[in-house]
Amino acid sequence: MLHRETLALPVSSTVPLNPDGRVPPITISLKAGDKLAPDWHLASFPRTEFSTQLLRNPSDTREQFAAIVTAPTNRRFPRVIMNRLWHRYLGWAIVEPIDDWGSAGEVDSRLLDWLERDFVMAGYDLKHAARSIFLSQVYQSAALNQKEIASAKRSKQLANGPARRRLSAEQLIDSLFAMSGKAMDLEPMSLDPEGRRPPEQFLHLGFPTRAWQLASTSTDRDRPALMLPALQQVSDVMMSFGWRDSRPTPLSVRDESASPLQSLILGNGLASTRIARLSDDSLFTELAWFATAPGELVENLTLTVLGRTPTEEERMAFEALLSPGFSSRRLHRSPTLNPVASHKRNAVSWANHLVPEATRIKLLLEQEILRGDTPTQWLESDWRDRMADEIWSLMNSPEFLFVP
Repeated sequence: MLHRETLALPVSSTVPLNPDGRVPPITISLKAGDKLAPDWHLASFPRTEFSTQLLRNPSDTREQFAAIVTAPTNRRFPRVIMNRLWHRYLGWAIVEPIDDWGSAGEVDSRLLDWLERDFVMAGYDLKHAARSIFLSQVYQSAALNQKEIASAKRSKQLANGPARRRLSAEQLIDSLFAMSGKAMDLEPMSLDPEGRRPPEQFLHLGFPTRAWQLASTSTDRDRPALMLPALQQVSDVMMSFGWRDSRPTPLSVRDESASPLQSLILGNGLASTRIARLSDDSLFTELAWFATAPGELVENLTLTVLGRTPTEEERMAFEALLSPGFSSRRLHRSPTLNPVASHKRNAVSWANHLVPEATRIKLLLEQEILRGDTPTQWLESDWRDRMADEIWSLMNSPEFLFVP
């Protein structure tokens, strides 16, 4: 439909038959090589329903599909989209389950009706839809716990606030790097599926700069020359928090059960250690250098990590931690903080995994990654380590993991 060309059915999409074997439980209607025309067969969406004015080329199957999805008479599409956005931003859906409306019970659809109309009238603008939700009273109300959400569902009412919930795996990773000011600086997401392609013909997914751009790193990574150690330290955290590393198998609702592994990897993992370490490219190093008093630094750190000012108890504890040596923390270095140059991450080649030199180089790179970022020399080491302890404690507080 989207490619707009007749395709020949590949052998890989057929069921091989063995004359002496068992009869398959499916009816085979196509054979390898059969031609499949790009034609629309959904009877519930007759083409006569759409005016030719909606299509620049009425014979174009891709335009037909776009018209079916966005036609004003097709109310299912905008309702499904707005239900998913509501679920994403508030933690609960107007219609559940969001993947199977046929099994959903009776719901009050007046809110969904309004969201649908607002979305369509704005030209299917997702940013407008997000703004409408964010400015609503229900989104800005106090967060509800899961018992309150469940009680509203039992009474067949809509909850009057967002659900208190944990950050998704992607939100967690992006938040860690955003608050530290550090770039991810990971290896390229590249692979050679055949083991004999030259590097310029690798499948290349680019250099990840956001968590959603990551994909599985598991294919044959047990071979030392093929390891992606920088990328693996990030994906390990995401996997423990419910991330699905295979892009073809996404889930609308993930299993986000709490586990000991989550607290262990956030408290002791390589990624969180890198975030808490005060290196030359860390925003925390800049905050430490330019702070005029311990109290100011404590307030800026708490605002950066938790998005709020510190409580009186937190302020007293952290000031007691950072006050000793505060006046002498700065060493004789330039106060102009320059970001660390990106590491040279070599591309992965399936063709060199048996070459001893390739393995040696990759093992050296792994050791560099395991050592983590180099601590800044602009701050006195003992004071610098105490400030890293404060960052670590804020980052590992339950409040950091939950929204709102």
